[in-house]
Amino acid sequence: MENLNEIVVQIRDGHIEAYSDIIKYYQNHIYGYLLRLTLNHQDAEDLTQETFTIAFYKLNQLKDINSIKSWLFSIAHNQAMQLFRLKRKNQEIVDRLKSNLRSFTLKFEDVEFLDSIQEILSPFEMSLLMLRVVEEMSYEELSICLKKYPTALRKQYERLRKKLQAELDHKREVIAND
Repeated sequence: MENLNEIVVQIRDGHIEAYSDIIKYYQNHIYGYLLRLTLNHQDAEDLTQETFTIAFYKLNQLKDINSIKSWLFSIAHNQAMQLFRLKRKNQEIVDRLKSNLRSFTLKFEDVEFLDSIQEILSPFEMSLLMLRVVEEMSYEELSICLKKYPTALRKQYERLRKKLQAELDHKREVIAND
């Protein structure tokens, strides 16, 4: 890339519009790498954007301007590894939910229901379910964590269980009618 030194100096001097030249030059390279790594267009696009955002804010930490390409790829790699760790952790949580939800009468075909559980529950309900079932917290511990009374949490958890059971029964009925 021509004038790389000048572009970086301009950016460091506050001319942030010059950063678009770096993005234009390296974006396809970074995106291609991340696409091959993740095998997912959306993830690759998101990670590419995160890579350039992080690089912009850490540009003053770049010691050798000539190593900007490897520096950007390093940031992209780290972001991809972070995504993989997050996905693995989310899968572990779903797997634990599958094995720990003994209170539901699950059949083999109901397992896909658990994969779509986040679409059914609010963020609070998902958090309550995770903390109660996966982390096996008592209602007293939940009370401290969620800043609600144990009796209220007990009631909310019971409603949550009924909601999930009703949704599960509905899905079974739909499958049976097909």
